Amino acid sequence: MKIEDRNNKFYTEHGLKALKQRLKTFIDFYNKNEFPISHLMFGFGNFQIENKEECRSRIKELSELTGTQMQITIEKIKQTNGSIITKEVIQW
Repeated sequence: MKIEDRNNKFYTEHGLKALKQRLKTFIDFYNKNEFPISHLMFGFGNFQIENKEECRSRIKELSELTGTQMQITIEKIKQTNGSIITKEVIQW
C-alpha cells in the first residue's frame, strides 16, 4: 500500500494538515538550532526536545507518516572576519 493510499484510508484531511504543520514547526526549530525546547503545540499538547538529533528523528518520523520529501543541505556562511560557518538545514 502506498503512503498516499494509506493516508487517505486512515487519516482525515484535517488530521494530515495538522501533522504537516507540526512537521513544519519541527523543521523551523531544527533550522534555528536553539535546544533544548519546551513548547505547547495546539492539538498535540506539550512537548520537549533536548537536542538536534532528537528533533531530526521526529522530523523523519513525521515525514515518513505524511509522505513528505525532505532535503538536508549544508549552508556555508562567511563571517565578516573571514571565517566560514557550516550549518545543516532541512528544506521542505
